[in-house]
Amino acid sequence: MSDKLIIFDTTLRDGEQSPGASMTKDEKLRIARQLERLKVDVIEAGFAASSNGDFEAVQLIAKTIKDSTVCSLSRANDRDISRAAEALKGANRSRIHTFIATSALHMEKKLRMSPDRCSSRQNCRFDLPVIWWPMLSSVPKTVTAATQITCAGCLKR
Repeated sequence: MSDKLIIFDTTLRDGEQSPGASMTKDEKLRIARQLERLKVDVIEAGFAASSNGDFEAVQLIAKTIKDSTVCSLSRANDRDISRAAEALKGANRSRIHTFIATSALHMEKKLRMSPDRCSSRQNCRFDLPVIWWPMLSSVPKTVTAATQITCAGCLKR
């Protein structure tokens, strides 16, 4: 088996975390097109559940980009994953990149989970057409087998 380097670019989402570095959806699309021209494998287009603006940007990029996988970041909960899946409808290839808080205080007080439950690779079930967190109540209807869901803690290929 040969190794393959996968380029996962977060410019469109993480790039906006710097003060004063916000982009319009048209600016994000222009950058996404350049990333596609550069043969970037995965473009994290935004965090669809965070705002209507991010949702619209992810949706526009998903409908436009054909050669790269378009990704939305999502917290590991039904609402966020459904929102990400809705924004990614129409994408040639899509991925939802989930995350879960890992500070001890957040795990204990907000998630009511032990650190072992949050970090264990056994929290993910790999027998589904998508990688899924069992802590969710169900696979949202908007998620299809064409959408790959990965968790930041245990990405597995």
